[in-house]
Amino acid sequence: MLSAFLLLSSSVAFAANTQTVKATVSNLKYTLNGKNWTAKTTAKPVVINGTTYLPIGVVKEATKTNITVDSKTGKINIGEKGVKTPFQQVSFNYDYFSNTRNKSYTNIEGKEYKEVLYTKFSAFAHDYSTPDKKYQTLHLDLFAPKETVEVTVFEDLIDDRSLGNISVEPGKVTSLEVNVSDVKKIMISLKNFDNGEHEFVILPTSYYK
Repeated sequence: MLSAFLLLSSSVAFAANTQTVKATVSNLKYTLNGKNWTAKTTAKPVVINGTTYLPIGVVKEATKTNITVDSKTGKINIGEKGVKTPFQQVSFNYDYFSNTRNKSYTNIEGKEYKEVLYTKFSAFAHDYSTPDKKYQTLHLDLFAPKETVEVTVFEDLIDDRSLGNISVEPGKVTSLEVNVSDVKKIMISLKNFDNGEHEFVILPTSYYK
């Protein structure tokens, strides 16, 4: 647990130059935006030489800012990463969606894509992605060929934890960005309760960052 606090201290070097220090566990309580707040993590703040250090998990949860540690480079990344990770390179469940190279769905707004994620559904559909708390932002480029589709991104498969939603009108690429900091798994939910089957596409320009 102590290492989680030391990672926030600029005075502690990486790897071989780390130091052993004495710390006092604090029972300080939190307020967030003026209201009493309880963090999900059970880790406590510690005091070292008169300075209070917060657990990384508390900072991530309270500020909705992603913080990751790269043990290979010895760097701490705060917020968005400098490189975009294609959406499909992150773990994805193919329950409703599948990859297609059908030109009826890969030629969108005059641009030809090699391959897209495609689904045909009645009333609703959903699929899952697992960012595993590694990213700050999910950017989705979405396309509905024929009918309007309501899209909602939920946290951890729970229907009352919406991270963001948008109405995708037919024939136009629409983008949705949501904050996925400290989120392990998401559900992408599609809805259209009109009669018949509906089609939907997630473009390969979608990414995590």
